[in-house]
Amino acid sequence: MFWLAYGTGADINISLEQAGDLQIFGEGTHVCKLDHQDADLLKLVNSAKTFEWSVFGPSVDEVTVDPLGRGLMKQYLASPTRPTAMINYHPAEKGNKAFIGARFIFPQDTFNTFRSMCQTILGDPRLGYAWRLGFDTMHDSGADHATLAEFTNSDFQARRPYFSNEISFRIRSERK
Repeated sequence: MFWLAYGTGADINISLEQAGDLQIFGEGTHVCKLDHQDADLLKLVNSAKTFEWSVFGPSVDEVTVDPLGRGLMKQYLASPTRPTAMINYHPAEKGNKAFIGARFIFPQDTFNTFRSMCQTILGDPRLGYAWRLGFDTMHDSGADHATLAEFTNSDFQARRPYFSNEISFRIRSERK
């Protein structure tokens, strides 16, 4: 079970937030490959064409990284030597298209390396990136995991995220 997301250096931004936290963020396209799930729901997730992501270091304020308190900081603190991601589905609402949103907390050394990688391709549409988010170890950890139906629930309060600590990020040249 995994998620793939792609974009270019032109899709990456870096900002300094009010609380002093550095945020690296971007958007791209994605494809989700989940085993043993409802094909119609999986089609719904993959029909959300945009994958928006934000990456923070470990000192980020919990409200900044997870304003709804869905558990990202708790998941990260359970294994603080590994990057952790929270993936959310956002259905089309009020004229906005559906999208997938991911928020990450990285250990400081990993965050520094990630920042350097992003600065290398920042603004360059000829250089791309690829995320791969796996779910196997999180599912084997005994934690309570969302089903695809819970992930895509139309009730905002009942909707649940997926978490991952199997994260890879690659830079690649774009082939035309």
